[in-house]
Amino acid sequence: MKKKSAEGRNYSVIKYLTPFQSINNEEELAKVYKYIAIAHSKNNQEDKSFEYLTKSRLKYLEAGKKEEAMDVNLEIAYLFSTQKHNFEKAKKIIEDYITYAKEIQKNKLISKGYCSWASTLIEENPEESKKYFKKAIYYNNKDFDEETFTTINNNLGVLYSEKLNKPDSALYYYNKNLEISIQKNDLDEICTNYINIAGAYYYKGEYPKAIQLLNKANEIEITEYKDNTKSLIHKFLSYNFEALKEYEKAYNHLFEHTSLQNKINAELQDIKVSELQIYYETKEKDLENKALKNKNSLLESKRKINLLVLFVLVGVLISIIVISLLTVKNAKRNN
Repeated sequence: MKKKSAEGRNYSVIKYLTPFQSINNEEELAKVYKYIAIAHSKNNQEDKSFEYLTKSRLKYLEAGKKEEAMDVNLEIAYLFSTQKHNFEKAKKIIEDYITYAKEIQKNKLISKGYCSWASTLIEENPEESKKYFKKAIYYNNKDFDEETFTTINNNLGVLYSEKLNKPDSALYYYNKNLEISIQKNDLDEICTNYINIAGAYYYKGEYPKAIQLLNKANEIEITEYKDNTKSLIHKFLSYNFEALKEYEKAYNHLFEHTSLQNKINAELQDIKVSELQIYYETKEKDLENKALKNKNSLLESKRKINLLVLFVLVGVLISIIVISLLTVKNAKRNN
């Protein structure tokens, strides 16, 4: 299931998991809801994502899995952090997560919590964000988790490049992640890291170097989010060629970017149509089940009525027989 989700086949994930929403195991159902939520989030359907994350959290709590429920809470906090009117809710959820992580004394979770907290502050308060990223690094060093480590590095790269105007510091963190992705031979991550590093060189004003890295990224045979990634590469190439005043090349890459975006939007429309079909098929199935249930209920009622009528008839028959016997008995006595 993680493979399907990672490949960006979000519609396939939703379609595949929909029938599993009827399973009785609470922990497994919580996982199903979580994967559906992630798929909806990647389709930019935050409302549906929130709905299923909430269901997942409740099921984890019912299953007695508080740690997993708190992890789902972080996903909810991320959704809230992207909405101005829910930003304070996001901060409260993350604060509760950090408090919980400290109570159970799990450094991995504390680091994860501080990383989420720092990420929400990048736009609002870059200096404060940097402080909390350092705390996240401190706790992650105590109990190392590679996924949290790379997330911290990526976010620090964004912070230093785009908010603190220190692209050289951004390169320090991006290159750490590049080393890890090369060691693992993870082509998708290598591609992403080249794009990030190219962004830092763009902010340094070293446009030819940025173009070289973007072209390198474009040559990699990736499997995850291929069209989205290629679209971004062409967009950033356009920016760099424009900065070099090579307007024809800038236009050509902008055209490629727009073409890919149009393709992605058309595919999303197909996905939405397919999801509507699933919705109506599910509703139709519910109606069929309801009709069958009503039919069974009606048959059961008829059976009970028939049984009652039978009992009444038997009772009447017995009464007639008893009365007849008594009548005969009395007649004999009178004789």
